[in-house]
Amino acid sequence: MTTDATLKKGYKYRIYPNKEQEKDIAKVFGSCRYVYNRLLHESIEEHKLYKEDPEKHTKPEISIREYSTKIVKWKNEEETSWLADVSSVPLQQASRHLVSAFSTFFKKKKGYPNFKSKKNKQSASFTVSGYRIKEKKLWLGRLKSSITVKWSRKLPSEPNTCIISKEPSGKYYVSFICEYSPAR
Repeated sequence: MTTDATLKKGYKYRIYPNKEQEKDIAKVFGSCRYVYNRLLHESIEEHKLYKEDPEKHTKPEISIREYSTKIVKWKNEEETSWLADVSSVPLQQASRHLVSAFSTFFKKKKGYPNFKSKKNKQSASFTVSGYRIKEKKLWLGRLKSSITVKWSRKLPSEPNTCIISKEPSGKYYVSFICEYSPAR
């Protein structure tokens, strides 16, 4: 938990996944993008229906609980059962990112959430339960082997979030969000 005395800071490192890991990471990116885009699309459609006839349709709920329920349902449907092949952590984080994007939009009245594209930077977030660092190697969700990290500096504390990203150039990175106490 962040207090007044602690701040959060990101630490970014280059990673070198092998070909099999690249395929697995691509599945994670694609699944996160699918979940985010489908939740956004359904939220837009539900809002349109509500605006057309508020007495016939309930006001759409934009919440982590509501989105989590939808993700679980999709994993159990035949046409989207492939979502179950990916760790649930980054899928839940994708829904959290959308809730946050809507929250920012409603508070500031600008920056309506956009659909994610495969052409741009791709990323997936993991909370502490979705990754581990052991012997300077990174283990992610359901990946079968560890990923090589080029550690350019030491982390100041145990990270509470891990974000894997792929730049349009094809380079992969991992960012860790750590809490630290600023020097006074």
